[in-house]
Order: sequence, then C-alpha cells, then structure tokens
Amino acid sequence: MKLCPVCQACYEDVARFCVRDGARLLDGLPGQTTLQGRFRFLRLLTTGRMGDAYLALDAADKRQALIKTLPAYLFANPETRQQFTANLERLTMLRAEGLVAYHAVIEMGCGYVALVTEYVVGHDLREELRARQPLSPRRAATIVREAAKGLAAAHESGIPHLDLKPENILLFADAATQALRVKVADTGLACLKENLTGSVTDDTGSEIARLPYYASPEACLGEALDARTDIYGLGVIFYEMLAGAPPFQAKSPGKVLSMQAGVMPKPLADINPAIPAPLASLAMRMLAKQPPHRPQTMTEVWMACQSWLQEAGAEELFTVDSDAPSQAAAPVAAEAQTIASRFAPSHDLPLRLTIIDADDEGNRSRTISGRVQEASPQGMRVLTGTIETGQLNIIRDHTVAFKNRLAIEVDLPDGTVRMSGFAARYNRAPDGRNWVVYIYIKEMPRDDRRRYEAFLKRSAA
Repeated sequence: MKLCPVCQACYEDVARFCVRDGARLLDGLPGQTTLQGRFRFLRLLTTGRMGDAYLALDAADKRQALIKTLPAYLFANPETRQQFTANLERLTMLRAEGLVAYHAVIEMGCGYVALVTEYVVGHDLREELRARQPLSPRRAATIVREAAKGLAAAHESGIPHLDLKPENILLFADAATQALRVKVADTGLACLKENLTGSVTDDTGSEIARLPYYASPEACLGEALDARTDIYGLGVIFYEMLAGAPPFQAKSPGKVLSMQAGVMPKPLADINPAIPAPLASLAMRMLAKQPPHRPQTMTEVWMACQSWLQEAGAEELFTVDSDAPSQAAAPVAAEAQTIASRFAPSHDLPLRLTIIDADDEGNRSRTISGRVQEASPQGMRVLTGTIETGQLNIIRDHTVAFKNRLAIEVDLPDGTVRMSGFAARYNRAPDGRNWVVYIYIKEMPRDDRRRYEAFLKRSAA
C-alpha cells in the first residue's frame, strides 16, 4: 500500500502520485488497500508506538470504520498474543454504550494485525482539556459517569482497561439531542503494551520512558493489577478535569512514579473551593493509594456522578470549540500539509536532531544523529541514527512526548545551517532500529536559509 505524505490518502502499490495534490507516494503498509474485500483504507489518521490508525470504509455496512494496524513486534510473546486474542473474542461480542465497538481482527502481511473498530466522530478528552481546562464540574462529572458505565461493562466481562488516559476517552454528540456522549477506546489492548511501558528497550531499539501521569500506585510498585487500577486512572483524569492539571507532575518518569506511589495529591478543595464537595470527595477517594480504600466498582463511581448530576439540572451538551483541532494529530498534520511533494536529491548530508524540552537546559541529552536523504525548501526526509549520549534511537517516542519540536543542524558542503521544525511523520527504517522521519521546516536564520536554498538549486541543476 502507498501513502500520500501531504493528505495521508491511501493508494494501491501501482500508484505513484496522489491524484489530489500530485505528491509522490511513499511506501506504507504491506498489502492492498482493501481487507477481506470489505474494509477499504481511506487515509492515515494518527501514528503511534502501537502502530497506525486509519480511517476506513466498511463496504458491507456502508459506514466508516477505524483500522488500527498492530505491528508484529507487539506479539513477540506467545502469551501476549493469547491474552490479546482472548480479550478480543469477548470484546467483539460486547456491545456497551460507553465502549468503542470492535468489529473484526484480521491478519495482514509481514506479521501485522488489523483491528477494525467503530469510528467515533468527535474528539478525545485530551483535545478538550487543551481547549478549555479546567472543565466545569457538570461536564467533568458527565464524562466520568459515561466512561465509568462503559468500563463497568468491560469489568463485568473480566477485562480491565489498565491504560486509561485522556487520549482513550472519546467525546461525541448524541445524534438526536446533541447531548454529550462518551466512549472508552483501546479496552483489552493493555496486554500488548507490557513491552512499551516504563524504562525498557523494545525490539526496535527504542528506549521507552513514558511519564506515568495516569499510572496507579500498584502499577508503579509492580504489584498485581485489577479493575480498581482503572478506578485510580479514571480518578487521575477526574482530578485533572476539575483542577486543570494532573495531581502529580515532575521532569522525570522516576519522580512521577515515586509521587504516585507515596505522595498524597493536594486536596481539590484547596485548589478550588468552588468545586462541589461530593465531586471533590469522590475524586479523592478514587485516588486512594490502597485499592481497598477506593470505590470498589465502576458502577459505584457512575452512580455517584449520576446522583450529583440529577441535582445539578440540565444535561450537558456536546459543544465543539471552533478553536480546537478536529483530530488529535491536527497541529502536526497541518504543518505536514506544507511539506513539498517533490524533493530535490540530497548529497547524503549529516545532520543532528535535538528534541526540544523546555525543562532540559541545552537539550543535549536528546540529540540524535542522522542523514538527510531528500530535501526541499519546506521539508526534509531523514534517516535517524543513534542518540549522542548512548546507543539507542528514541526519536519516535520522545518527539511525541515533547510535541514534535526539533532543533536541527545540517552539515552542508560549505558549513552548517541551523533550523527549527516539527516531525510530521515517521516510518520504521529497514533495519528495524532507526526511523525515517519527515520534517517540516518552520524557521531558519536568514543567512542559513539563503545558503540552504542555494545548495538545493545547485543539487537540482
């Protein structure tokens, strides 16, 4: 399958250029754009460590669907694959209002597995928080109530989520009333993430160091997890919606882990006395360090929210903020639109990518070497190498964590030019360890811009 780097549309392998914008197509997934003659890939929506998500068309039901393409390395452990299969068998039979519905699991080429799910037209909670945090108490309670209902159904089937975060809580409008509705995504997939959490190295050579803002104390301590772990995770999200920030924040994953395990969060009443006492009390109980001290079921959580909402009055409506992005990846996708569709040939130029983190003065701990493969005035395609301070390539994991901001140095034949930009798209390099990264150039000093563009003109000639 081929992919357009500008509009992200999907094409068969025989195509060379996008019919919409003329861009030269890139290699994408193995195989054709249609799965089992039913599900047709339309365009790439997001990319992540667990694979990519595509908008698709379900020809049988005449509706849109979402396809998550899960790469082979997620299933390296036979026990992991067995657990994943068992979860999906139960979840494809489960139809709960608060859960994203799973339609099919399809084997693809090169070890990929396609997970076909319901496509929710709306936005995730992370977008909502970016646009208007903190949320009103009524809106926060509505979201927790709806999410808890869906999770209660999953728990009754014996499947805890174990990876709750705002990105997995999808908000949309009721078709008839425009009331706010919620669905929880990625239920049953946490078993695939066991090799992607903490400070470990996966088989691509990438070091994973996720800031565990939503991890429970028992997860931080390596203890047994159950449905009450989800109650803690939803409690962190509830706290963030009401307070405007998670209960624990720090510059390093280790510090956040330590705080989750042993530090009590600041009471919500101290942050904002206007937060209704029943909601503040519920959120703080959900954040109890010991699982027996939390509400014991999601049913208890959603009933507590429902009780308060009945007294609060009118139903919360789904309102789309015109200033908010329509997709989680919209800011990066907008930048990617301007990457040139035709690159001038490069001279295999050495470069250094520094991942910008405002909390790390100098940022040198996140500098990765690489080679420019293709270049244009607006963007570059580069092959990453190893990080300066070690042997691992962490470009994919950390650029996402730090909002894709890059400081870039390119060694031209007549000297080094410097620029800033964004990582717009990632593909795994053939060696399985490094990455091919498509970079949008945002800013460049005037003299460096002049030398860079002069070099491109000489190369083209």
